[in-house]
Amino acid sequence: MLFQNNPEMVYGIMVGMFVGDLFMLALGLPAVRMFVKIISTQQHILLPTIVVLCVVGAYALRNSAFDAWLMIAFGILGCILNKLAIPLVPVVLGRILGPIIEENFAGAMLMT
Repeated sequence: MLFQNNPEMVYGIMVGMFVGDLFMLALGLPAVRMFVKIISTQQHILLPTIVVLCVVGAYALRNSAFDAWLMIAFGILGCILNKLAIPLVPVVLGRILGPIIEENFAGAMLMT
C-alpha cells in the first residue's frame, strides 16, 4: 500500500539507508584499529571504565540517583544469574514481552 500511495517516500528511505551505509563504511573501517586497541586493553582497566560510564549514563538520563542504583542492582542480578548458569536472554525477553503477551492473550480470549 505504501509503494502505491507514496513510492517517492519509500525510495527516499532506501536511498537514505544506502547513503547511511556508505558513511558507516567510510567511518567504520578507519576506526577498526582504534576499536581493536580498546578491546585489547587489560580487563582490570576496561571493566571499571565501562561500569563508570554505565552509571554516569543511567544517572544522566533523568538526573536520578535511583536510576543509577537500579542499573547497579540489575547488573548484580545479571552476575548472580550468570553464576547460577541461568541464561539471561529468556529472563530479559520474558520481563519485556510478558505484559505485552498477557494483554494480547486477554484480548484474544475476549474475542472467542
